[in-house]
Amino acid sequence: MQLIDRMPHWMKKIILVALVPAFVLMGYFALRFLFPRPVEDIRGDAQLMVTVLTDGNEPLGNIEVDVGRQPGPPPVGGVARTDGRGVATFSVKPGQYAVYFNTIGFPANLVPPVAVTTVDVAGGAPTETMVIVQARPMETGSRASRPGEFGNGQQYLLYNTDDFEVKYPHWPNVDRSALPEPERTKVAVSNEGCTFIINTDSLPQGMTFKEYTESRLREQTGNANIRMTVQDIGEKNARLEGDMAVGTVTVKSATYAFLTGNGQYYGIGFAAPSAPFEGVCRPLILEVLESVRVR
Repeated sequence: MQLIDRMPHWMKKIILVALVPAFVLMGYFALRFLFPRPVEDIRGDAQLMVTVLTDGNEPLGNIEVDVGRQPGPPPVGGVARTDGRGVATFSVKPGQYAVYFNTIGFPANLVPPVAVTTVDVAGGAPTETMVIVQARPMETGSRASRPGEFGNGQQYLLYNTDDFEVKYPHWPNVDRSALPEPERTKVAVSNEGCTFIINTDSLPQGMTFKEYTESRLREQTGNANIRMTVQDIGEKNARLEGDMAVGTVTVKSATYAFLTGNGQYYGIGFAAPSAPFEGVCRPLILEVLESVRVR
């Protein structure tokens, strides 16, 4: 926990919000990807031009393009919209940037790019890069999930072991060097302010699932002003949701834990400030939970 010990008190409180149940350790990722932090200003004199085209080589106008050191809430100077030629122009400091897209409000007839484009921007001549956006096939009748997609069209991947299975959003990976316990973290992805994590561990000998979850919940929330909105702990699974005001931001988390037949404790969860939680996390929670298979 040395990373936590070096953080200011308010950052520790943010971490505690997401440390329920025991192994959905989202706090440190929240610090880096979700919650209030000094906003970087990347404005400068170097020019970056991002051209966005369809797979039919047609320019896409009025598309929000974001650039930053890493995917997430864009920095100052890191948001632009494409013009009629499909070109978004940025004036930034020289350096390496990720090019990514805001999936909220993305045109329904297009598939938001999942891959993150990395580009090195230098001074002098403009740096140019191109992103191809796939058109969503025309559909008739009601919307149905296609293989590899959630109902809203977002792509998913499958986490599958001998005793546990779940679909999760195909979002950019969180930098694993940021993980406080990488050996327990099986999946950590983030998109537009929402982070999803899968963690696992063995149930301690002599404790039931319910006892252990309740113990960890008391431990992690005892010294923090956390409002639990849902607390449903059973013998083999648990659902926990909570929120906490941090300044003017309400941090929300939803975590779910499961006990497998092999005595493994799996935790999956979403965490984000209120707006991206409702707009990005919430629409996926039901489908993710419906995909869970415990063996």
